[in-house]
Amino acid sequence: MNKNRKITGLITLFLIGFHFSLNAQPYLSVAGLTGWSIPGQNVGQPNESYFLLNANVPLSFGNGNLILFSPFSDLRTISGYDNAENLKLDGNGIFTSYVRYNSDSSKNFIGGLVVHNYSDGYNFSDNTYQIGGTILYSLKLNKKLTIKPGLYYNSEFFSDFFLPILGLDWRPYSNLKVFGILPRLLVVEQKISASWYTGIRFRAFITSYRLEENEKAYVKLQDRQLTMFIEKYFFNNIVISLQGGVSIDRELIARNSSSLASINYKNISPILKGGIYYRFRTD
Repeated sequence: MNKNRKITGLITLFLIGFHFSLNAQPYLSVAGLTGWSIPGQNVGQPNESYFLLNANVPLSFGNGNLILFSPFSDLRTISGYDNAENLKLDGNGIFTSYVRYNSDSSKNFIGGLVVHNYSDGYNFSDNTYQIGGTILYSLKLNKKLTIKPGLYYNSEFFSDFFLPILGLDWRPYSNLKVFGILPRLLVVEQKISASWYTGIRFRAFITSYRLEENEKAYVKLQDRQLTMFIEKYFFNNIVISLQGGVSIDRELIARNSSSLASINYKNISPILKGGIYYRFRTD
């Protein structure tokens, strides 16, 4: 009996934590593996492959206070530019989210802090670390619509980067959901059946990686991805996701680097993404 209560309590923590999380999505991926491939469209334009492994672990302090630990590790490989050797860029870190949740209130506070290392070749040194954070204030306007105005910050290698953001959780119908954090993420999700979901996902990001070449060298990468997705749930919690679409205005620039001075391009490319996740839904 006690064991069942502990399991039920843990699942409840997961669901509460991500229902009010920084991504505003109606599910929690306890652990997941994501990958994508973006081919270069012209001679000299690089191909890109990417893999991300991440997890989410909640810790409750009672009275509506919840901390969510989200460790991650990713690897990005850039190849095919001007016959140069492959460039491997890696990121490792942990995002810590704090949720102040009151079930009797339409207003809740969400904050997050991340410390991460972005470099080439798993280079861990004093100048490869970045610190970032997010603050959101959740306002439930009605039963179908919650908004979360806030601010995002990260100490990118090119400059301090600030971005006003707006979380959105809109459920116009029981089988249709619109959620995300604008302008970085927007998802329109349609439930087809008990185990099938489909929709459209827009994702925008900007990031930078320190190069081992010297203490000021870095690569700046930004992208906007528009994809259609289809997801299948197995045994309620195991999810296989497939996506296809376009990478819009993808930009890769090297700065203060003599060996990678030729990397400076923008293009539009097709993108194929896939993932497998262990997930709990809040709906």
